Amino acid sequence: MREVKFDNLALSYLYDLAKLLFDKEYFSFVETADKYIDDIIVFILKNIHTFPHKKAPAYFSKYGKNLFYISYNRNQRTTWYILFEKTNAHFLIRYITNNHKEGQFFE
Repeated sequence: MREVKFDNLALSYLYDLAKLLFDKEYFSFVETADKYIDDIIVFILKNIHTFPHKKAPAYFSKYGKNLFYISYNRNQRTTWYILFEKTNAHFLIRYITNNHKEGQFFE
């Protein structure tokens, strides 16, 4: 099974996202915001090996070459897009975004 690795940019985004979600009062408790991020990470680790991969739109080529993505429907309003490179040895998570930020670039 391929190893799953996270680029520093993707990790930084997730850690900053937890703080942003709490600061903007999407969550009342820091622990709840942290759990939301943990759920995204767990989804990636459990599903990247089996979910159908789609070729990432050209717009995202600034984050790497030959990127693929999987999507995670967290709730009715938010879909997360996990962009990654894959080799025979690993999946490298390069960038994470959602339908509120860059959804217009996905099908």
